[in-house]
Amino acid sequence: MKVLITIGSVILLFRYGYSQSFFAMKGLGEECLSADAYAQSLGNLSALTYENPAGSFDLKATHITGTLVNNFVLGKEGRKTRLITDIRPQLMRFKFPVVKRLKLGFKLSEVFNQNFEVYSDSIPHGNYWARRYIKGFGGIYNLSSSLGYELIPQTLSAGIEYGKLLGASLENWKFEILGGSNLTSDTVFNYYTGQNLRLGILVNYQNLILGFIVEDLLNLAVTEKIVSHNTVVSSNDSIKIKLPRSVSFGISYQFSNARIFSECFFRNWRNATLNNNLLNYENSFKVALGFEYLVNERYPIRAGTHYYRSYIKDRTRTNITQLGLSLGSRISLPNFGGIDYSLKFLHRYGRILKEDIWGFTLSLSYEELFKRRTRRWGS
Repeated sequence: MKVLITIGSVILLFRYGYSQSFFAMKGLGEECLSADAYAQSLGNLSALTYENPAGSFDLKATHITGTLVNNFVLGKEGRKTRLITDIRPQLMRFKFPVVKRLKLGFKLSEVFNQNFEVYSDSIPHGNYWARRYIKGFGGIYNLSSSLGYELIPQTLSAGIEYGKLLGASLENWKFEILGGSNLTSDTVFNYYTGQNLRLGILVNYQNLILGFIVEDLLNLAVTEKIVSHNTVVSSNDSIKIKLPRSVSFGISYQFSNARIFSECFFRNWRNATLNNNLLNYENSFKVALGFEYLVNERYPIRAGTHYYRSYIKDRTRTNITQLGLSLGSRISLPNFGGIDYSLKFLHRYGRILKEDIWGFTLSLSYEELFKRRTRRWGS
C-alpha cells in the first residue's frame, strides 16, 4: 500500500495545478485515444502505429519517444464560458530490434485522464448564494513490456503486450459562498492498480498495411480515502472494477509520395461492472481518417480527422461526442532522430455543455542508440 501511495503521489505531482476538461470527472475519466504526435496528427491512430505490439516493419534501430501534451479548453453552457488549460507528459516508449525478426518494447503511457474543473449552479444558502467547486487531478497509466515477431519477413508480424495499470487521483470538493469563504472542503483520494493485455497483428502486402489490436483491461482495484478538515472520515479498499475489452482495426495505402489511413476503435463499456454491478455505460467508438504527404524524405505533411463517442454522459444522460481535426509534421534531427508535432482542434458536446479544445502535442524521438552496425571491409 505504501508503494502504491508513493507512485500515486508522483503521478499527482506531475499533474497538479492543471485541468483539462469539464467532462473528465465522470467514470474513470477521459479515454486517451492516441499516444504521440504522429498518431494524433493522422486522426488519433493506434493500430497502425508503434502502439501495436506487433511492432513496425521499419524498426531497424532503437526508437525512444517522449510525448508532452498542452491543451486550452473553452467550456460553454448557455451564455456562460470558462477557459482552463492543461499540460502533462503522456508517453515514454522504448522500441528496439533484438534480432532480425524479434522486437522488444517498454513504455509508460496514459490510459485515462482525470484532470477536470467544474462549478455547480449557484444556489441560495441562508442569506448568501453558494456553489460547489470541484477540481480534480490525476490519471491512470500503463507500465508495460511488449514482444513482436515477424512471422513472414516484411509481410506478417504479431505481438503481445502485458502491462501494469497504476494511477491516482485527487478531487478537491468545496462548498463556497460567492465572493466569500468556503463553508466546507473535502478531499477525495483514489489509488488504482490493475493489469492490461494486448495482442496485435500487422500485415504488409505491396502498398497496403493492415493493423489489428485486441486489448483486455483486466480487473482494476481502487482504494478510496475521503479527508475532511485534515481528518480521514472514510476509507474503502474493496472497490473492484471490471474493465471492458477494446478492438482497433486500421488500414493504410501508399500512393507514390502519399499515404492514406483509416481506423476504427470500439470499447465494450456496457460490460463494465463495479463490485459485480453494471455501471450502465454506453459503448465508446472512434472512426478516424488520416493523410500523409512526403514533400521529401525529411519533411512530411500530415492531416487527420476523427469522430468519437465517449462512454461518458452529461447530466442530461446524453453521451459526450467529439469531432476532431489535426495537422502535423516532423523536424528531422541528423544523427539523432526527430521531433514530431501536431496541432489539433476538438469540439466536444453533450446536450447542454460544450467544449472547444485547441491543443499542441510534441514528441521527441531518438533513433540512433544501439543501432545495428556492420563491419566495413576495405576502403
